[in-house]
Amino acid sequence: MQMPPVNPKGLWSAQETAIRNTETSLKLFKPRALIQMATGSGKTFTAANLSYRLIKFADARRILFLVDRANLGPSTRLGVSSKKTRMMRRGTREAQRAPGVMP
Repeated sequence: MQMPPVNPKGLWSAQETAIRNTETSLKLFKPRALIQMATGSGKTFTAANLSYRLIKFADARRILFLVDRANLGPSTRLGVSSKKTRMMRRGTREAQRAPGVMP
């Protein structure tokens, strides 16, 4: 798996580290990963970024994203949809601040 370096623009350092470390783990043929981050640290945004990179650059066919509470399901769906996804691809932080996405 040859992936381009993570573009830190629009990412907090913890998000960049999580993406980079997960990709490193996958390169070492460890197909499972747990990303544990503090409340409000942008876990959904990080997971969406990582998922996008894996689909685009590593030809990922399946990605399992678990949500710990039922009330996060609708927010997660909003966080990785339409406008927010386009913003994420451009690397802008506004994707996290868009309405309907939990901080």
